[in-house]
Amino acid sequence: MSGLGFYSLLAKRQGLAFGDSTFVVGTHGPTFWVKEGSQDYIRNLGELEIDFMERMSVSAADIVVSPSQYLLNWMQQNGWELPEQTYVAPYVLPKTVLSEGAASHQKRREIREIVFFGRLEIRKGT
Repeated sequence: MSGLGFYSLLAKRQGLAFGDSTFVVGTHGPTFWVKEGSQDYIRNLGELEIDFMERMSVSAADIVVSPSQYLLNWMQQNGWELPEQTYVAPYVLPKTVLSEGAASHQKRREIREIVFFGRLEIRKGT
């Protein structure tokens, strides 16, 4: 997340700009969530600043969207203020994954390669 919208959201909250704009903040991996899952610690004051900006961006948003209820629960348990309009919107999957019987129509093939896409951290089993 990194709090990239912090200053725009702050300007709206202070009535300086964006009065007619609706801000939708998508949550993905807050800094402290990543650190907790990796059993890492705070390394510098900049990380505290990013945590503050992420929290304020979420609380000042008009709408918050998360890929999972799990992440929203984690945020609430860790003192984040979520706006009234907070929703779960799971990641989109290809039609072939969602359609019934898709696997039965595909030929079995030998697995030649496994590709990991994600952070290399304890939470991912690495």
